[in-house]
Amino acid sequence: MELLMALALTSLLILLMPPLFSVTRESQHSTFLNEEVMIFFNHLAQEVRGAMHLQSSNNGVLIYRWDGDVIRMQRQNNSFIMYQRNNQGQVRMLREIQRFACTHELSLLFCEVITKDGQLFERSFITVGRLHE
Repeated sequence: MELLMALALTSLLILLMPPLFSVTRESQHSTFLNEEVMIFFNHLAQEVRGAMHLQSSNNGVLIYRWDGDVIRMQRQNNSFIMYQRNNQGQVRMLREIQRFACTHELSLLFCEVITKDGQLFERSFITVGRLHE
């Protein structure tokens, strides 16, 4: 009887192991993605602080800074958000993005990121000083 009970518990454990690993993997991916988005928004905030003028669109933002640099953060067709400074080079900032949209009003910028799996991240930013419209 004890052997039968041990065999039943072992079988049950073996059947439940793959779904448990799957949940753990998805949780780690979600945590990693949350951290990536947080880092992206922090980088965007740093660029917006020095903004003289902003242009927002359905797939990104163009930031004209007081130091003369022009920063472009834009979602590409391949679901990546790319960063570009003064039209030179490109740096991949985020991946697996379904939507990246920004709108601005006075010295505030509102951005949202929607991932391929439907997670929504939103953040608002404020510029230092008043923007020239």
